[in-house]
Amino acid sequence: MQPDNVALCMILMAALTVVVLLIFGQNPLKYSNVKKRIAAALVVGFIAFMVLAASVVRSYCIGFPKMGDQLVLPTICIISVIIFVKRKFIIVVSCIVLFYNGGRLGAEFYELIRHSDEYVATDYKNRPISKSCEDFRSDVTASKLWHSWFTGIYGIRR
Repeated sequence: MQPDNVALCMILMAALTVVVLLIFGQNPLKYSNVKKRIAAALVVGFIAFMVLAASVVRSYCIGFPKMGDQLVLPTICIISVIIFVKRKFIIVVSCIVLFYNGGRLGAEFYELIRHSDEYVATDYKNRPISKSCEDFRSDVTASKLWHSWFTGIYGIRR
């Protein structure tokens, strides 16, 4: 998958969540258990974030890359669906689809920056992360792509 496709998948994930919320969403203040629903959504969202983060971090030995929103977007979508949708079947199906897609986005991020010679991720000091896990890359600089601000994937400029 190319980085443009990762960006488009992230945009599609957000758009489909908005569609689900528009079709099945309701005002959560009408629910009798709104506090429990919000608490459950935050707990599930936190667990989803941690599992997705663990699946990506396990493959890095230098440090955590600045990934963009591959972890944040599915978490926000899951929390939104749990809070605003009342039908449990829609919640469960949406959360499974969102969690799976979040995992796939993390895997595609890993594949692109670890196994491609065209793309790189940076750490939080904007240093390109080495593919061999030995050190940071000093032979290249990261060039921004149109989606780098939310995907965390940069092109390589030598």
